[in-house]
Amino acid sequence: MGTVLVIDDSPENRYAVRRAFVREGFTVQEADTGALALVRAAEDPDLVVLDVNLPDMSGFEVCRRLKAAPRTAHVPVLHLSQTRVDDAARVHGLDGGADAYLTEPVDPAVLVATARALLRMRRAEARLRRELTQAKMLQELAGTLAAAHTADEMAAEIVANAHRVVNAHHTQLGLLDREAAVVALRHGPGPGPRSGDGWEQVPLATPTPMTAVIESGRPQVFGSREAPLASFPQAATNGSGCRTMAVVPIALPNGQVVGALAAAWTEENAADELTMTVLADLALRCGAVLLRGQLQSRRALKLERSELTARVLGELETAGSAAARCRRLIDLVVPALADYAVVEQPGPPRRVLALAHRDPHLRETLRMLREHHALPPRAAHSTHRAAAGESHLIERITPERVAEYALDPPTAALLEELGPRSHISVPLIGGDTVMMLGISHPDRPDYTPADLAYVQELAARAGSSIATARLLEHDHTTAERLQHALLPATPLTHPRLQTASRYLPGDGSLHVGGDWHESILLPDGRAVVAVGDIVGHGLEAAATMGQVRTAFAVLAPRSSGPADLINEISAFAATLPSARYSTIACAVIDPHRADVTYACAGHPPPILVTPEGRADLLTAGRSPLLAFPVAEHREEAAVALPIGSTLLLYSDGLVERRGEIIDIGLERLRSTAQRTATLPVGSQCDAILTTLTRLQPRYDDIVLLAARLTPAADEQPQPQLQHSPRSSPPATPALRS
Repeated sequence: MGTVLVIDDSPENRYAVRRAFVREGFTVQEADTGALALVRAAEDPDLVVLDVNLPDMSGFEVCRRLKAAPRTAHVPVLHLSQTRVDDAARVHGLDGGADAYLTEPVDPAVLVATARALLRMRRAEARLRRELTQAKMLQELAGTLAAAHTADEMAAEIVANAHRVVNAHHTQLGLLDREAAVVALRHGPGPGPRSGDGWEQVPLATPTPMTAVIESGRPQVFGSREAPLASFPQAATNGSGCRTMAVVPIALPNGQVVGALAAAWTEENAADELTMTVLADLALRCGAVLLRGQLQSRRALKLERSELTARVLGELETAGSAAARCRRLIDLVVPALADYAVVEQPGPPRRVLALAHRDPHLRETLRMLREHHALPPRAAHSTHRAAAGESHLIERITPERVAEYALDPPTAALLEELGPRSHISVPLIGGDTVMMLGISHPDRPDYTPADLAYVQELAARAGSSIATARLLEHDHTTAERLQHALLPATPLTHPRLQTASRYLPGDGSLHVGGDWHESILLPDGRAVVAVGDIVGHGLEAAATMGQVRTAFAVLAPRSSGPADLINEISAFAATLPSARYSTIACAVIDPHRADVTYACAGHPPPILVTPEGRADLLTAGRSPLLAFPVAEHREEAAVALPIGSTLLLYSDGLVERRGEIIDIGLERLRSTAQRTATLPVGSQCDAILTTLTRLQPRYDDIVLLAARLTPAADEQPQPQLQHSPRSSPPATPALRS
């Protein structure tokens, strides 16, 4: 996953960040000062997570120095701040060179996902810099080769520059003289063996890596010094000390091999995929001396398709669902690769997942053809066989071929209207889905085996992205079902209390959160209500939510008050890694005394709405997150609950908005609760949710729990009490007493 340098003077913050990254497989290094951070950064971490406030210098200054130093300029910096949370600080940090800016508290999943995105950017940039450097060298070499007219001129430039392009110890060029059955070798200058400007003649029959590649036409890579010794004993006598050798054939565009290009490195396994690509490119440029125009055309096509691949993969990542990714893939390959394209599941039942045609008037023709025309599963070129792994290429669709596939007159009419001339079908997701491309326009060339190879590669990479989206959707569905199954199915029943609850999953992510609520009636007529939020998303968060909710139900009847209950829940959460640093708001409602005692552990404050329409945030009784060390007893507070008053508990998804401080969301909720005070309790919940969620997508789960005190026939309303914060006493009557 990579190495993350965490810079923060708070041991607790470093522990929380380290734990989030270690759980995902990262290696974590730490620093508690800016000076130590600059030293550790020189050890080449993959990512820096940097607190804004440090004891010896600001995080902004540390970031500036990192970005100014050539050794660390390309290391992504992620600012993480608990105090500098406004937009001005974020702008200042990003303008100062940071690559991302997050404020605490932050969901560990968001932190890790942001880190992964930055690491992907860094690795892509590193590869791009390497590719750009090599491309620049290749371009410079290409300019020289373009002026070369003889093999001697070409060889001189290749051996003088090729070792720099692939960062090799030395290079060697061999040109075949078929009539003389010899290979003329030219060695590069520098540390390689037999350096010089002359040619060395080697009989074609001599068993060497160079002659073997020329004879077979296939590249060879030897990853260690010992690898070629069995077949080519003389390779041990070159005296270069090289451990890796790669040899690629030099061929004309028609496939005729006219020589080979070799490179050697002192490191083992130095010939990676990119190096082999560059080495092969060099070999192609050698052939271009004879047929320069054809090679330039091929290179242009390769660049165009590389850009298409990059665009496809990039845009698929921005499409959320698997269906959206299928549609985006089809929209990108038409017209770049095809006049029309289809993504289809052969079934049964057969399903067309996405289709496109460059002529909008033929889209419906294409749809009808794919929905009503199907070859038998075992027939050649059937979609069943393609989805199972058989790629198909029909270079030219003749009238005889059309007649063969036209199983009935309607199909023949559709094929005639569509007018296919060339066809490719490849598996998109193994055993399940196939992608088909077709050409109908007379100005486009027919598909070739090279086109098939590219489409196979593109489909494999795009199919992986689509399959990932499917897995995320499955995880989302499973977690959502589990969460719904674990949440209470029926509201609490009490003669003096009306309760209602609502749960809405987030619609801005494929991951379900761990929000929960619970209402418990005690034997003495009091009620315990709570809303909690588990850190994280997905199945683990949903399962942890069930465990915490069960613990709440068991511990509530024997706890002395909400603060004592939260202490017990916190101790339980400390035993579950996935429950640490979660939040909870808990309240004990006494209908006979007409009051409520409440406590919050890192959770947004409850709201008390009176029948007269007054709505107050209950900001007392607060303490740190669950499983967070607490030196003293947690705080709780009591407040009067006049008859007709409503207590609202909720999760942070109801009030938090991206790019906005939470105080704005709290005031939005308070004023909405005030305006809806006269509605029935269930209708009030619905009105609050409608008002607060209609303007923006839900990026997190939402839980809302309402409890309203109703009058008894023989009881008058109790006088109102003042807010009275208090600590949970070590020994008070139990809730059930």
